[in-house]
Amino acid sequence: MSNPIEKAKSNVLLLSKLSKYINYSAPICVLLAAGSVYYATTQLHDFLNVGAKSIAVEQNKATQVINKVGLDEASYKEIINVLSLNNPAVHVALNEDHNSIDVSLSSAEHLTEWVYLLSTLQSYRPGLIWKASMICLNNCKSKLPVEAQLTAYSQAITTKK
Repeated sequence: MSNPIEKAKSNVLLLSKLSKYINYSAPICVLLAAGSVYYATTQLHDFLNVGAKSIAVEQNKATQVINKVGLDEASYKEIINVLSLNNPAVHVALNEDHNSIDVSLSSAEHLTEWVYLLSTLQSYRPGLIWKASMICLNNCKSKLPVEAQLTAYSQAITTKK
């Protein structure tokens, strides 16, 4: 192998064997590069879409507010008249603040009528909600055996952006 021509031949043979692999490596590298660019582009696109959607949802987010509207004195007086006519044994009156009604009994004998009045009060007017701020059965502050203080209101849910 000391002959330079022999040496050149062996180098040419080695290069020809290696050239087979070099011919395949260039297209493979190009395909891998193109695939990487495509993957990076789709990931960036998805990231930007999610960000844009969350901003749109945040901007369109609506808040719901519950508005409670109490009754006026005239409405309470109308309710008191109807309840007094239908339940004569139960005492129904407007309280001092004119924002609720007091329902009481002077004797505990008519307890069933008092309970009946309270249970039917919710169905008096559709959309009206009754809240008992005080119910007392026995040893009440007013020395009456049975009493309750009830407040009525209507509510509406409004949506604000």
